[in-house]
Amino acid sequence: MSERISTLAAHNSAVSGILTQEAYLSDLQSHVATGKRVNRPSDDPVAAAKITTIQQNIAELSDYAKNADSAKNNLELEESTLNTFNLTLQVIREKALYANNGSLSFMDRQSLAAEMQQRLDQLVALANTQDQDGHYIFSGYAGNTVPVVSNDLGQYSYAGDQGIRYTSLSSNFQMACNDNAGAVFFGFAAADLSLTSTADVTNTGTAAVDSFYVETTPPVVPESYVIVFNTPALPAPPSPATDFSIYDPSDLVNPLTDYANVPFVAGQEYAINGVEFSLSGVPAGADTFTLNVTQQVKQDVFTATQDLINAIVAYGSDNERLSYNIGVGLENLDQAEQQVLTTRATIGARLNAIDIEKSANSEHEILAKILLSEQEDLDLTKAISDLQLISVALQAAQQSFVVIRNLSIFTYL
Repeated sequence: MSERISTLAAHNSAVSGILTQEAYLSDLQSHVATGKRVNRPSDDPVAAAKITTIQQNIAELSDYAKNADSAKNNLELEESTLNTFNLTLQVIREKALYANNGSLSFMDRQSLAAEMQQRLDQLVALANTQDQDGHYIFSGYAGNTVPVVSNDLGQYSYAGDQGIRYTSLSSNFQMACNDNAGAVFFGFAAADLSLTSTADVTNTGTAAVDSFYVETTPPVVPESYVIVFNTPALPAPPSPATDFSIYDPSDLVNPLTDYANVPFVAGQEYAINGVEFSLSGVPAGADTFTLNVTQQVKQDVFTATQDLINAIVAYGSDNERLSYNIGVGLENLDQAEQQVLTTRATIGARLNAIDIEKSANSEHEILAKILLSEQEDLDLTKAISDLQLISVALQAAQQSFVVIRNLSIFTYL
């Protein structure tokens, strides 16, 4: 027994089939147009969740790549600046060595000192280098603060902070992308000696230490000497002291060998263990002075260079004193250059680490994009084949609908 199908049911069935095919065709066309298998979460909820995670990972890797480029640019600028800094130091060193030539005149040395002063200004300018954004690269966190400043006495100081800026190159790896001037140009062990003289508060005469300096051979430091003027034999009426003795501070009874009852001559230079001093004025009996020789603890390259220049200016006619001061200055410059070279070595290591991390991130990004493609990309060959097949099916459904539509008894009445 055959089933009876009404004209309306046949009509609705045909229209439903056509609409279904058209919806499927439209959806497939949208996938082909985008080239994506998953255009919205409803296409494949599981794949959509994976796609979101992978896309976030790729975005992070892209940010890390930008961070690596920025850090590398900063470090390359710093390395280039320090290279020029060391080259300038070498020029200053050569000028100082030449100034120690005994055949040069006073004016020759003044000219060399003027050239060295220009080079020192160049060193300060290099230490105050700014990046493309106008930030001082050696100021730590204080990028808007000039790092190296000086006072009227030619003494230099660091005005920035001790901050080190870090940038993330991966989820668990950060890289220092700057160095502060305090660590690069300041704080190295000094070759200089610190010489100070102190007059006892009970002194009654007008004598004073006129000069106190290292002559040739630095003494063992720290070292101290106590100068005591001997009381004249005939105190009435009071008469000035005419001689003095030098003592070790630990023994104020027995004068040092060869330094008992030393005749006093105002302005005369006296030598002891590599240092020289002179006294002026009129001393009274029992007037006491203390001379201290200590090692400077820390130094900076700018003040060390300025001191070297000042020595060449001051002692241009005194070869012996000039030779000692140039020797000390060159030792300081060597210490400074070594400190800069150490920083450059760490920069090189950091640049290598950045390249390695950037390469690893690039490989991770490639793998992530492959995984993303597997999850969301459409098989275009299959999709086009399906599109053609559905197009043919739709055309057939449309043509059959025309036939079904005309299958009515009223057509033959």
